Amino acid sequence: MEFNRTYKDKDSGVEAEAEKGSQWVVTNTSGGKLTLQDRNDPEKKLQVNPVKVSISAYTAREMELRSGDQVYFRKNDKTRDLINGTAGTVIVENGKASVKTDQGQIVPLHEVKGEVLDYGYAVTTHASQGGTKHTAIPVLTGGGRGMNANLAYVAMTRETHSLEVITDDVEKLGKSICKFSDRQSAIGAAKTEVSPELDEIRQARRAADYELGQAGDLAEKRSLEVEPEQEHIGEQEPEVGIADRKEYQFSSEQEHELELGD
Repeated sequence: MEFNRTYKDKDSGVEAEAEKGSQWVVTNTSGGKLTLQDRNDPEKKLQVNPVKVSISAYTAREMELRSGDQVYFRKNDKTRDLINGTAGTVIVENGKASVKTDQGQIVPLHEVKGEVLDYGYAVTTHASQGGTKHTAIPVLTGGGRGMNANLAYVAMTRETHSLEVITDDVEKLGKSICKFSDRQSAIGAAKTEVSPELDEIRQARRAADYELGQAGDLAEKRSLEVEPEQEHIGEQEPEVGIADRKEYQFSSEQEHELELGD
């Protein structure tokens, strides 16, 4: 494990300190605390409460490196201007190893301190983002939720000269990518902003509906009230019998005007 901040033991009464970046080996975890041993000085030990310290845990392993091996760093290191995922080629000269990054930077490897390093022959799609290789061979599964258009784009655009795609089902892979693309297009269309003019019109219509009682509490109240005229809407009027019909007579003769005296 490695300390992310300088640590001083103030609780035990024993003066103990671990510098930022120092690496330790966990030897015991009993009692809810970690008993640590300095990788560079086995005689130096420390007991810490994991809740009160800022540390990063790693699994230690030996790596055999030769000139020409492809590797990449798995941790940000501001002191050496490295970011997680920086790839490069191992160079061994005069018994000392270093890495020449794809950007041309020469990074000496620590002889004593453990490096957060891994082989770079096969990496995940996420780890390959931002990098390029002369030849890329992405391995993409045809089905499942893990594959989509974004990951496929990243995986198939890392090469500068040669690309070969390996998949278990070409048809499923194509459908999976297209389906994700269509869904993303629909989501993007749904997020399209409404023009200010259209939004203002909608607000004005909504305000007018409230004023006229066609929306809001007043509209709901009116919908519960049944108007007398509305009770017979859609019903056929009863047929009027001959006896109930009223006859009107019209005359074409000119009506006499009556003169009223003073």
